[in-house]
Amino acid sequence: MLNGFTETTRRLIREAHEEAHRRRHRSVGPEHLVIAMMRQREGMALAVLHRLGLQRAAVTEDLEGALASVPAAAKAGYRDPV
Repeated sequence: MLNGFTETTRRLIREAHEEAHRRRHRSVGPEHLVIAMMRQREGMALAVLHRLGLQRAAVTEDLEGALASVPAAAKAGYRDPV
C-alpha cells in the first residue's frame, strides 16, 4: 500500500496511524499526520513552521487540544483505523 512513498513518508503515516489507534479514533485525520510531523527531529514540516514563524510546541499544544475533543470509538465497535 505504501510502496510508492519514501521511507520517511511511510514512517510518518505509520506514526499517524499509531496516534489515531492510541487515541481510539476510528480514522486517521490530518491532525494525526501533523502531530506525527511535529515529533520528527527534522524535515520539511519543521522548515515550514520556522518560515511561518510558528513554534513546534504551540502547534503541538493546539493539535493536542483539537484531538482531545474527538470522541474515542466505543469499545464494542472499535476497529483499527487503517
